[in-house]
Amino acid sequence: MSRLVQAGLMSRCLEFKPSPTLTLGAELELQLLDKNSHNLSSSSPQVLRLLKGNKNVKSELYQSMIEITTDICDSALDLDQQLNTTLDQLRSACKKL
Repeated sequence: MSRLVQAGLMSRCLEFKPSPTLTLGAELELQLLDKNSHNLSSSSPQVLRLLKGNKNVKSELYQSMIEITTDICDSALDLDQQLNTTLDQLRSACKKL
């Protein structure tokens, strides 16, 4: 039992649930730039509207940032494919701005 539990600082023990196999995932935080000036662009609301429904593209604290995530992947190849698919969709959306 951990010292935190013994000291009453933790109300309950969290049970570790191992995966049957090793898994991985990725998260990219990207800056959005204006294609002409190359300055930061506060265009994440427009990009997110264009990608509405894509659960792997999320807003960040600043409107010049976008976060891309993957699902839980069983291999590096799966991770690469997921990232590239989402990045392709992001590129297409940004070209429409």
